[in-house]
Amino acid sequence: MDSAQFKAFTDEWKKKGALDFTRKSHYEKMSPLFVPHAEVVIAKKNEFHLLTGGQFYPHKDLADRFRMAAGVSFTGETKIEKQPDGAWVCTSFAQEMGPDGNMVPCDPTCYEFNPADRAEEDLLKKAIADNTEMPDERHIRLKTLEYRKVSLRRANTGARVAAIIGAIGMPTGFKFLFDRNDKDDDIRIFLFSRIIFNAENKTVMDRALNNMAPMTRLLTGESGDETIRLIGSNEDDDLPPDIKEAEPIQGTSVETLARNAVGTVDDFEGVDEAFGPPPDSVLKELMKDISPRGLVKYARVKYEKELSDKVKSIMDKYLDNDRSTDEQFENLYAQAKDYLGKRGIEI
Repeated sequence: MDSAQFKAFTDEWKKKGALDFTRKSHYEKMSPLFVPHAEVVIAKKNEFHLLTGGQFYPHKDLADRFRMAAGVSFTGETKIEKQPDGAWVCTSFAQEMGPDGNMVPCDPTCYEFNPADRAEEDLLKKAIADNTEMPDERHIRLKTLEYRKVSLRRANTGARVAAIIGAIGMPTGFKFLFDRNDKDDDIRIFLFSRIIFNAENKTVMDRALNNMAPMTRLLTGESGDETIRLIGSNEDDDLPPDIKEAEPIQGTSVETLARNAVGTVDDFEGVDEAFGPPPDSVLKELMKDISPRGLVKYARVKYEKELSDKVKSIMDKYLDNDRSTDEQFENLYAQAKDYLGKRGIEI
């Protein structure tokens, strides 16, 4: 939508009572390569936590809907630390696209979850509210053990939700957003804005069309220098036909072409996983920061015994070549992951 359409859309929803979190920077002095986009999110009462003092705080799923509507993404640099007392501290780094197409980093947000402190706090609050005896050490220890199982996830979730709220500019808690007598399915409307590529701009469209031919051949399997050619042999028992060597693909994604036109640096991660890994998967979380080349190298070293000689030789070829591209390594890593997966090994 253009600026006039953007204003008409937002004005209409504001008249309907939408809480406005749009930004003037998203539709003023915009480069012709980009256009503003407005979106509404309808939230129910049961999608919020009711905090002390009548404040409503969004659940993680609702916060992620806010994030996507507002164009907020994460850099993939989530920091995870475990304290000597057993507490987990997670730090999230949010970002959003600015009017010039560059990704603007937001302030990092930290969240600490201490299982022992949280268990004692919750049990004491319950005892006071119910006017019962204070919990003894056994109850506190049991509750601590329960919280310890989810402490990393809770810390990661807290950091990411806080980062989303901070990036959007929302309050940490909405005071009296709903009345006490409101039903769980009563709604409130939120209005957000973000910046997207202008699909009607000639520069963007020309680059997209130039890239379409090789990608079409890749999808349809037709021959051509730009497509991925299979070099695996069915005669090699260690190498099934689905493991193949990647030839260079001429061209790249539409998003990459568009951002190269304006010199931006953005991973365009799309819809990333909403709120992090289970507590026992710290390694998978950390691997998000590894480059495509690093992932291939990790798989090559980690699964030395499980990979066939043919697969390892292909990996070595690209690892030894300084001109190998990220696209080639991404393709190679995906094939290695599939190869190991068919053998019951999950990377």
